[in-house]
Amino acid sequence: MHLIQDPARLKALLARHDLGAFQTDGLDMFLVRFDKGEFLTHPLKPAHDLMFVVEGQVAIYMIRSDGTQYRISSSGDLLILGDVEFAVENLDGAFFTEALTTVTAVLIPVAPQQERLRQDSGLLRLLLASLAGKLQQLSHGEAAYATLEERLLHYIAYFCPEGRLTRMGETASQLHCSTRQLQRLLRRLTEKGVLRRLSKGCYQLTGEDHG
Repeated sequence: MHLIQDPARLKALLARHDLGAFQTDGLDMFLVRFDKGEFLTHPLKPAHDLMFVVEGQVAIYMIRSDGTQYRISSSGDLLILGDVEFAVENLDGAFFTEALTTVTAVLIPVAPQQERLRQDSGLLRLLLASLAGKLQQLSHGEAAYATLEERLLHYIAYFCPEGRLTRMGETASQLHCSTRQLQRLLRRLTEKGVLRRLSKGCYQLTGEDHG
């Protein structure tokens, strides 16, 4: 994590993402940068502070007991980290948050400002919306899709940056299928025009409705 000393840029990002919905005046906050592949949070580095991801893309996932990865979320929009920990004190972190690209975030230290933050109704509404959004995203997960094709298209649309699938082995593990099954399905969807093959092992949604 790198501290960005740029008050003008911080102010502009707050305005761009409508973070003036709560009382930011006089609030201690910092602009920080994470490099691609860097972890914003992980089980040994839980989110004790609030972090608003304002630029870049991150992935949130957990590691199963058998060592495989389960992707919870991937986002290129405004994402709030630390909202769950803010709502539930002394919560053990179970998830990894990894920068898929260079990421810029607004960091707000909670401990020294906790009383003020908990009395800010605008912030509390923003955190409530964030929690509701994450719950909704989880509810539209694997259980909601009956076929492997449905699960694959949902995975690419919501968990792959720019709707682009690049990790065959990880995707097959995530969808609980073999790599051979996944390859056959990708070939069929490419022939139907639902996906476009960019290179070996790299596919992207066409954005067209093929029924």
